[in-house]
Amino acid sequence: MMRFALICFLLFFGSASLSAQTVVVRSGEHATFSRLVMKIGEGADWSVSNQGREVKVNVDQPDIRFDLGGVFQKIPRTRLREVAQRERGGPLELSLNCNCAVEGFLQAETYLVIDIRDSTGTEFYLKPRLQPVDLAAYRFQLDTGGATTDGGPTVERRKASRGDSPVEARPGAGKSDKIISKTLSEQRLLAQIERAASQGLLTPVTQFAEEETEIGLPPPEPVVAPAKAEINIASTTVIDRDLSAIASTLDQLAGEATCLPDSVVAVPDWADERPFADQIGALRAGLFGEFDQLDAETAQDLARTYIHFGFGAEAETVLRFVPDPSPESNALRALARIVDGSAIEGANPFLGQSGCSQDFALWSALADPAQMDMAHSDALLRAFANLPRHLRHQLGPRLSRSLSKLEHNELAAALLREIDRSSGSTGPSHDLAEAEVESATGKTEAVVEKIEKVVASDSEVSPEALIKLIDMHYLEKKALRPDMPELAASYAAEHRQGKWGSELRRVHAMSLALAGRFEAAFEALDVSAELDGPALAAAASHPVLELLAQNADDVTFLTFALPLAEPFDSKLPASLAANLSGRLLVLGFPQQAQAIIEKATPRGMSREDRLLRANIALANGLPHRAMIEVLNLTDPEASAILARAMQANGDYEMAGQVLLDAERPENAARNLWLGDAWDELPLADDPRYLRLAELSTRLAKETEENDETAPLAGARSLLDDSVSARSEIAEILSELDVSEPNE
Repeated sequence: MMRFALICFLLFFGSASLSAQTVVVRSGEHATFSRLVMKIGEGADWSVSNQGREVKVNVDQPDIRFDLGGVFQKIPRTRLREVAQRERGGPLELSLNCNCAVEGFLQAETYLVIDIRDSTGTEFYLKPRLQPVDLAAYRFQLDTGGATTDGGPTVERRKASRGDSPVEARPGAGKSDKIISKTLSEQRLLAQIERAASQGLLTPVTQFAEEETEIGLPPPEPVVAPAKAEINIASTTVIDRDLSAIASTLDQLAGEATCLPDSVVAVPDWADERPFADQIGALRAGLFGEFDQLDAETAQDLARTYIHFGFGAEAETVLRFVPDPSPESNALRALARIVDGSAIEGANPFLGQSGCSQDFALWSALADPAQMDMAHSDALLRAFANLPRHLRHQLGPRLSRSLSKLEHNELAAALLREIDRSSGSTGPSHDLAEAEVESATGKTEAVVEKIEKVVASDSEVSPEALIKLIDMHYLEKKALRPDMPELAASYAAEHRQGKWGSELRRVHAMSLALAGRFEAAFEALDVSAELDGPALAAAASHPVLELLAQNADDVTFLTFALPLAEPFDSKLPASLAANLSGRLLVLGFPQQAQAIIEKATPRGMSREDRLLRANIALANGLPHRAMIEVLNLTDPEASAILARAMQANGDYEMAGQVLLDAERPENAARNLWLGDAWDELPLADDPRYLRLAELSTRLAKETEENDETAPLAGARSLLDDSVSARSEIAEILSELDVSEPNE
């Protein structure tokens, strides 16, 4: 009997203790507001109320206890002065340090978010999520003091100090002894309003003044809708709600609301002054305990020690034995890969953490430099200066190169100066980073000299230096040393399966093209297609084809360019397609030029592109298409193309008019003469064609018949006219420089 009573006692009090809930209140600092986030459970009722600068957050869970230990680790006390909970299950009490707006809303149905925002004015107010419409328009009347349904929103009418009458609404204010209506339909309506408020479908449009006094509602008016009722409910669609949820989720991903503990990235504190072997040996000895059970905490300590000394691969190997992943172990895995120079697998645990502390600013930049916030650059430099010397030498040049590629050259140079202060000796990695920083200043010769020094060092960064060196020669269209293609080939063979393999094969083909060895360059591209796939091989071929169009002789060019006119799926960059088709057009291959220009990637065509397409169309006997290509272009070259297109259509007069408008009378005269527009020829101011027009006019006049003339005299007159006509025709032919055909 006593045993049974003891069991009942333990079950009763044990279950009571299990029902108690501890909720960690996390914080985050933003530019215009401070945020508190707590997980309250799905479906829990909550409310936010205020009295002056005192705000209470009520959660309808009797045993809830808020863990407030880390609130002020992430936010200053500029907006929030104190936060406390006096008893278990009691409200969370916020004491503000400013006239701020307080807003509460649910995120993902389980997280209660409290934002303390800077106020645009001097008044202090509680920003609601729901405000009722004009009460006179309801078919039922609300009580004057406030009203709720069970778990529904509290609706109170208050009067502001400035004389206006704003409306306050608080989602989930808890239970109240006053009920709006006993009817089922009214309860359903309020339930729907509550649901809309929690989903963010109803948003506030008014603010509250600093001092509020409760007043009664005005007497009810007849239910007559006004002509222009000012309704204080903003309705949105479900799409708007979902987009808002996505935006809020992205904001959470920014990591400003929740920060990982600083101990996660406290790398300088993870080892002491003892020799490396002593520290590692002691931890390895305690890695497995009794019955060969892994000590997870010791395993993580061993991984931290490896990371401190720069052994990322070894730390990652140890962490594979840790069975249950946690945010801390995931962060350790990410640190191990960062130290080892590898990409982070899976989600980046440091995404958006750069604003949490100076250590997070550093490791967030190392994890993903593209996501770095330059506002935290000073914190990054302080954290970098606190790293052990060997980690500064190991990580600094790599981070500096990444920042230099993002054009953060000042910060990249500052990192290198920090390394120089710690030690006067530099290595190939430091020299390469320094060369990349200096490349932004235009010191080309000094940069090339440093990169060639790194290439000759035969270090781990030599392949990367060689890639950069050949790329620089290509951009400047400078010839390489004769031994560079062979050096690139040897590195490509050595790193055939490494991370630099595809890039080395690309620059190998490019170096051959820079040396004028196009046949060998295209053979290297065939090897790249086999090892890297068609997509990478196509990208690697573009610089080779560019050099082919610019530097190859005609026979070599046609050998490799004509096959490009055959149908294939790959697109060409617009500039490359223009260069290839332009040279083919000059060499007399307009059809192939048309086929290649059609393979250009879509882009807004420039003037040069349109002129080239028009010339190709003319060469292919498509004058109408040529006229379309130069439509709305007014420069002399476009006018000349338009005139040629009109000539091809037989419209010489219009061609002459176009040339006259383009102020090219020397070319307009012939078209005006051919188009019988002889009256326009004086505008052309060409004496030769003026004489031709005069002769043509005289020849065109019909001979007047005179019946009174004797037959013999008429015949003599016709003979004289014939001689005169032959003379004028001969003069026309001489003016046109037309020679007689050979007999």
